[in-house]
Order: sequence, then structure tokens, then C-alpha cells
Amino acid sequence: MESEKLFKHESIGKLILKTSIPSVVIIIMMMLYNMADIFFIGQTGDAMQVASVSIAGPIMSILSGLGTLIGAGGCAAIATQLGKGDTKLAKSMSSFSGWFSIGVGILFALFLISFMSPILAESGTSESTVEHTRTYLTILALGAPFIIFSSVMANLVRAQGAAKESMIGNMLGNVINMALDPIFISVLGLNVAGAAIATVLGNFVASVYFIVFMLGKKNELSLNPRYFSFKPKVSLKVLSLGFPTAFGIILMSFSTIIRNNVAAGYGDSVIAASGIAGRVAMIVSMIQLGISMGVQPAIAYNYGAGLFERMNAILKRTAISTVIIGVVLTATVFMGRATLVSIFLDNAEVSQLGQHIVALAMVTGPIFGIGFLCTTFLQSTNQATVATVVALLRQGIFLLPLTFILSAVFGLEGFLWSAVLADILSTLVNIVLFMRYNSTFYKSHKKHSETQEKQELQHKAQEMHELSQEQFPEAIETLRQQQDMQEAPQESHEDLQEALKIKENMPEALDGYSQTSQKNPEL
Repeated sequence: MESEKLFKHESIGKLILKTSIPSVVIIIMMMLYNMADIFFIGQTGDAMQVASVSIAGPIMSILSGLGTLIGAGGCAAIATQLGKGDTKLAKSMSSFSGWFSIGVGILFALFLISFMSPILAESGTSESTVEHTRTYLTILALGAPFIIFSSVMANLVRAQGAAKESMIGNMLGNVINMALDPIFISVLGLNVAGAAIATVLGNFVASVYFIVFMLGKKNELSLNPRYFSFKPKVSLKVLSLGFPTAFGIILMSFSTIIRNNVAAGYGDSVIAASGIAGRVAMIVSMIQLGISMGVQPAIAYNYGAGLFERMNAILKRTAISTVIIGVVLTATVFMGRATLVSIFLDNAEVSQLGQHIVALAMVTGPIFGIGFLCTTFLQSTNQATVATVVALLRQGIFLLPLTFILSAVFGLEGFLWSAVLADILSTLVNIVLFMRYNSTFYKSHKKHSETQEKQELQHKAQEMHELSQEQFPEAIETLRQQQDMQEAPQESHEDLQEALKIKENMPEALDGYSQTSQKNPEL
């Protein structure tokens, strides 16, 4: 199988490259399509439309979080079962994930459209931005089933080592989105509505691609309804493993909504600048996220297969890679922040503030990927509770209290620094938890493996002892009868003598071996 060849036998360096590069390409394409929306809307010269897309961002991140809940959880769960060799359960998990994502998309659309007005009122909209935001969200809500389904499928196909196919599906959707943006926004003059329509159509095409791929003969998974199951070993396993990442995304969305309300007190230009700066800063954090996403199925597969030495080697090499790439990206974005921010909107006030926010965000750029890797490791090893606590640190425990405290004391500058301090504190805690838990986890499983090996040695010694008692007498008696009847050749007489010696010495030798294995389990 492709998953076994890649995750179990490929060299660590090539494994990380083969899994991470497609994931990073996916992340880059996602960033480009997000930036394309802002870029072409920014060409209208209307800062309020830019602000409306920024306001809608957190709400649509909830949709992304739901896709991650099912997709990331399904990826980890399926890869673990493939590592154990249980392909039937893996097919049930993939069928559940696919059909469940469509149902969740429909429910999300109904909820958002039904409660649009109160949601907009709590999202930081003003009289200048409310109608633009309503239009944008309504169209995206109608396409929610396709948006969630394509996101989930992109994760599931990675679980079987098909990182290239995952990349192709994502690129196909994003390229179509970016190609349609200038046509709908600028040429047809649909503005924010055009951006939303392009997004829905791009995800629809990606969904069709993944359905065709899942129907292929080389695919190890299935969308066949006959494999669908709501049994806890399927549904709860998928959702519990996906919950930490989804919880972090959804919590981030609510935190951003609250922060937008605080920022609204400083003017719509602050919201617009924060939205633009956030997309620029994502260049660093999201590429690091792509690396961790790429190796997730490899970590889960080796965990399921019991190959803990290999799993640990993958973790160490990935951690080093995220830090090195983080340093390079941080330096690049920091030095080019003026150009990057000015691409989106030709407004001196918004541009200057956006550059300042980007500079602050780069403080934790080099080590931000460690936080993603920590959550990935915990998810892949079935530690959903600890991973959820990790996700809560930045967005809940640190960010919101710091937002209100520093804003009250230092005004706008305190508001901007609150996100930086939350990143620093949560990243440091993540590093400590990652190193401590990984060490504890590895030692416990090493001890378990040694105990298992000792038990197997003792069991083999017992089997050999029983064999010597049961089978040798029968073989010796047969040879003796042949000798008495003078039917056996000379070689049989020699065999008889050798067998008699073995019979005489075997019990004592086996007993000594058994005692030695008990005292020295490493033998």
C-alpha cells in the first residue's frame, strides 16, 4: 500500500519533504486566494468593503474550523488505523467524515442565514460595513456544504499518503477562485458579492475532483454509504481527534470578533489595517502550519504501527525544520512589510498602521510553528484533552484578558501588543508541554515494549521446552524402530544418537535460558 511505503519505509528527510511540500503549497494557495479577495476589493478604493471582508473573516473561520474538526480528526484517525492494518475501519471513518461534512455544511448555512442580523450586530459592523458584510456572508453560507466537504476531503486523502492529490484538489479550487475574482469583482462590478461567488465556485470544483479521486481503484478509502457508521469507535474517534484544532480555530474566530468590537472603538481603519496585517503575517505562521499538517498522518501511522522510535525521529526533524523556515520567513516578511501591506490598499493611514501590526506579529515568527507541531503530535497520539488545553491557551486564557487589560491601560498600542504577548506566552508553554509530554510518552512506550519483549521471550522458552518433551520422544522412538528393523540407513543411526543427546541436554539448557531471559529482558 502507498501509505505503508511512504510512512513506514521512506527515509525521514524524504518523508518530511514528500508530505510537507504539498501541504505548504496548499497553504500558500489558500493565502493567495484570501489575499486575492482583499486585493481586488481593495482596487475599488473603498476601505469599507475591505473592512467588511475582515469582519466576515472570523465568522467564516468558524466554517473552516468545522471542516478542520472533521478533516484533521479523520486524517489522524484513518492514518492510525492504516498503521494498525485495519482498512475496514479506515473506510468507515472516511465515509463518515465525507457525509457528515455535507450535513454540517447544510446546518451551518441554515443557522447563519436565520440569525444573520444578530450575528452582524455582534461582529463589529458599522452602518458603513453592515450591508457589504451581509452580502458576502449570505453567498458564502449557501456554498458552505462545498466549502466544508472540499476541506475535509483534502485532509482525508493525505491520511493514505496521497499528498500530491490533496495538493492538486486544493490548487484547482484556489486557482479557479483567483481567476474568477477579477472577473466578478472588477469587470462585472459585483464587488464583495463577486468575491464570495468565486470562492463558492472554486470549492465546488475542488469537491468534484475529490469525489472522482475517491472513486478511483488505487484509493484505500471510501465514500460508499454502506461503510457509513455513527458508532463511537468511528464518529467519536474522528471528532475527538479533530476537536483540538477545530476548537482553536473557532475560539480564534470568537476572539477576533471580540477584538474587532474593541478595535471598532478606535475606528474602522484599525479593523481594515488589522485584516490586511493579519493576512501578511499569515505568510509566516501558515507555512509553518503546513509543515505540521503534512507530517500529521506520518506521526499517526507510526503511532498506530507501534514504531515509536521512527515517530520520535519525525517529530525532532520537523521541529528543527519549522524553526529554520520560521527564521527565514520572519526576516523576509519584516523587511518587505511596507511593500506587502501597500499591495492591498492605497491608503496612507491604513498602510502605516498595518506595517506596525506586521512588525509586532513577527516577534514570535521563528518559533510559532512549534505550537502547531505540539497540537499535531497530541492529536496524532490520541491525546485530545491535552491538545484542547493547548489550543485554549493562546486564544482564551491569554489573549482576551490581555486585550481588555492592556487596551484599558495603554489604549490602541496596548490593544496591538496584547496579541504579541499572548503569542509569546502560549508558545513558551507549548514548547514546555511538547518536550515534557513527548519525553514521558516515549519512555512509557519504551518500557511497555521491553515488557512485551520479555514476555515473548519467556513464552518462546516455554514453547521450546514443551516441544522438547513432546516431539523428541516420538522422533526418537521412530528412529529406534527403524534401527531395530534394520530399515534405516547409516545416517539415521547417527541422527538417533544426536537426538538422544539433544533430549538429554535440552531441558537443562532451556531452563537456564528461561531464567536468564527473566533476569535480562534486553536479551
